[in-house]
Amino acid sequence: MLRITQQDRCLVVEGRVAGPWVYELEHAAQALLAVTDSPCLDLSAVSYVDNAGAQLLRDLDSRMAIRASGFVNEMLRRGM
Repeated sequence: MLRITQQDRCLVVEGRVAGPWVYELEHAAQALLAVTDSPCLDLSAVSYVDNAGAQLLRDLDSRMAIRASGFVNEMLRRGM
């Protein structure tokens, strides 16, 4: 399960970025990117990221500021 809320210029993501939820996060991020300068993505409450989710987050990293836990940062760094 994934919960996405918007606080000002930031999407706050909670849960698992996996399976069908990857598309939901991509859709929400694209919508925010279309209307906001300097958007951010808060992943500090994400507990799991699958391969497709990691690829999306790496793609978004060049267009959004990302705040994440050490766990998620390590997953992204390793290319998992």
